[in-house]
Amino acid sequence: MCTVLPIKYFDSTPKQSIFIDAVDRIKSTITQLLFDQKYDSVLVNYNNELYVCDVVNRIERTYTKNKVSYHPLQKNLV
Repeated sequence: MCTVLPIKYFDSTPKQSIFIDAVDRIKSTITQLLFDQKYDSVLVNYNNELYVCDVVNRIERTYTKNKVSYHPLQKNLV
């Protein structure tokens, strides 16, 4: 259904992608990765469409979601 890949800038260690099988868990997983685990962004593959989620404000816990056609780390989404 959905695969997410957490991204931390200036960290060359490859991260493991996370498979999410329930639609209602996608937003909470992204929020947890961005704000609780402090990743800089999250690459999302949802129904074969790519999105990048970036932090807007850590205090208000808001982020943006932008559709992209290519990402250099998309090969790491399993």
